[in-house]
Amino acid sequence: MSTTKPMFAEERKEQIIKMVNEHEKIYVPEMSKLFNVSAATIRNDLNELEKSGRLIRTHGGAISIQNSGLELNTEQKKIKNINSKYLIAQEALELIQDDDIILMDTGTTTYQLATLLKDKRNVTIITNDIEIALELEEVTGLNVILVGGMLRKGFHCTLGPFANKFLSEISVDKAFIATNGIDIETGLYTPDTNQAAIKENMISCAREKYLVCDSSKFGRKSFTKFANISDFDMIITDSYIEDEDYDQICKYTKVIKA
Repeated sequence: MSTTKPMFAEERKEQIIKMVNEHEKIYVPEMSKLFNVSAATIRNDLNELEKSGRLIRTHGGAISIQNSGLELNTEQKKIKNINSKYLIAQEALELIQDDDIILMDTGTTTYQLATLLKDKRNVTIITNDIEIALELEEVTGLNVILVGGMLRKGFHCTLGPFANKFLSEISVDKAFIATNGIDIETGLYTPDTNQAAIKENMISCAREKYLVCDSSKFGRKSFTKFANISDFDMIITDSYIEDEDYDQICKYTKVIKA
């Protein structure tokens, strides 16, 4: 049954997001009929919603990100919750001292942290994220070590046995780790098994472990678990975290709200 009340484009997009999250997938013809607009209009809506990181386009429709278990690529992640990621990065920056040796996991929040490191001195940054390495390449006072390995196309990072061997043979002061999802009862998740192995090794070789993630990651699981919440010395997230989630996580580790 089609809607009879005219909608603004933004109202229609919000309804589309609500429906795709409720039903896991939607189809262009159904949406066209429901909202009484052309199929081309719906396709444009879906394309714009995908660009903003709110759903995943498929042939003939779209599927929900929160239920798909699929991972946004680096370019899609960049534009999602960008303000929260910057505030989280500012909090994480306070934990880094001159002369530290730190590990930076691949991710858009860790990339935001990298952009803030330019006033630090004699800090060694080890990372498997190509964009982080490029961001810091010309910065005086910083030493950058790019972890070698197989390039994960579309995600601007390295992984695989060469990367894991290197990480298993080093020791660092601090590690800043990203995640795709957090289930408070069971732990932290990522869709890729190779990425999970990298994260596990990064956590193992660090004296202090910090998780940096925005609140949209809470209550979400993905394919592979790589850590427990209690493995971290601190979780840095944004102020939008639900009070119930905050209280539960504080039972396992310290939480900072940016």
